[in-house]
Amino acid sequence: MSTYKIKSGDTLSGIAKRYNTSVSTLMGLNPYIKNANLIYTGNTLKLPGQTNTVKTTGTTVATQPTQTTQAQPTQPTKTTQQLAEDYANKATSNVGNDSQALLAQYEKIAENRKNALASQQQIATNQINAQKDDVMQAYNDNARQAYINSMLAKKSMEQQLSQAGLDKTGTVGSAYANIENAYGNNLASLQANRDKSIQNINQELNNTQLQYITKENELLADIENAKLELQKYGNQLAYQKYQDALSNYMNFANYDYTKTMNNRDYNYQVSRDKVADSQWQKEYDLALKQYELSKKKATSSGSSRSSSSSKTYKTFSSNSQNNKGFKDDSKKENKDENSSNHKVTLQQVLNNLKPNTGIPPWRRTGSSNEAIIHDSYSGKNFTSVEQVIKYYTNK
Repeated sequence: MSTYKIKSGDTLSGIAKRYNTSVSTLMGLNPYIKNANLIYTGNTLKLPGQTNTVKTTGTTVATQPTQTTQAQPTQPTKTTQQLAEDYANKATSNVGNDSQALLAQYEKIAENRKNALASQQQIATNQINAQKDDVMQAYNDNARQAYINSMLAKKSMEQQLSQAGLDKTGTVGSAYANIENAYGNNLASLQANRDKSIQNINQELNNTQLQYITKENELLADIENAKLELQKYGNQLAYQKYQDALSNYMNFANYDYTKTMNNRDYNYQVSRDKVADSQWQKEYDLALKQYELSKKKATSSGSSRSSSSSKTYKTFSSNSQNNKGFKDDSKKENKDENSSNHKVTLQQVLNNLKPNTGIPPWRRTGSSNEAIIHDSYSGKNFTSVEQVIKYYTNK
């Protein structure tokens, strides 16, 4: 199976046509291609293999196509934003686990609260049911005592009738009936009181159960609200951590970019300053040569015309910035020897020219009107050496 390295301007359909195959065949041989309209320069495509035949004497031998190593597809370069998002996702990968752990802890707390409420309800129910036992015990005791009292009354009646020699029939029978009626009425009263007490106790049980249900519903609602708040807090925490990580990555990236750009600008300015200084030196050297030539010409021309044996040369006062012109040395003897004026020649002026430190190299624009030369004698700045010469000669 042969391969083909994708070049700039290639399309999958064009490659398929060139090698007499189809787009679907190429996509099947190269499964990393998900979109037929999106391929990347430098990636390697597998092409359909063609069986080569080698003819020998009387025999045709089929050979397998040459195997080639497939190059790994080149992944598109990620942008800074994508890299920052990958970094933020990695930095916040454990936030979800932290939120789940917090919810699990709260679930235990909520379960304990529900168990405590159920325990309180059971205790209250047991206490109320105990009242039923007390009522039934009191009823049984009172009913037994009523029965005993009835039997004692009958026995006392029999003893009295026996002592009186009276028969139990007739009047005695009615007395027995009264005792039985009194016992029946007493027992009915005891039963009514018992039933009423049991009814009140059952009502109390119902009320307690309703209160428990209400409290349980309130507790469950509080638990659900708390869980929602915890989930909301977890989401906010995850989002904040994600944004912080994203911001930190972008800040570092911007810092590196700014540092790189500053270094590039600085290096560019340094090289530009070197070029400017070199250009200035060349201009200075050229102007100095021109001045020397003009001086020689002026000297030779002046000596041929002069009839005087005394030779003069021009100087200027260094402490007067307003005195631009050169002065004739023939008048020097008329000056006070103690004068503070110091006479220098144009050659000395040119030799003492310096770059204008008032304009740092990194602030120079390269304009022809920029005063980059400083004359320490006059205290002025000039754009070129020629301007200096004109300043002192064109009075």
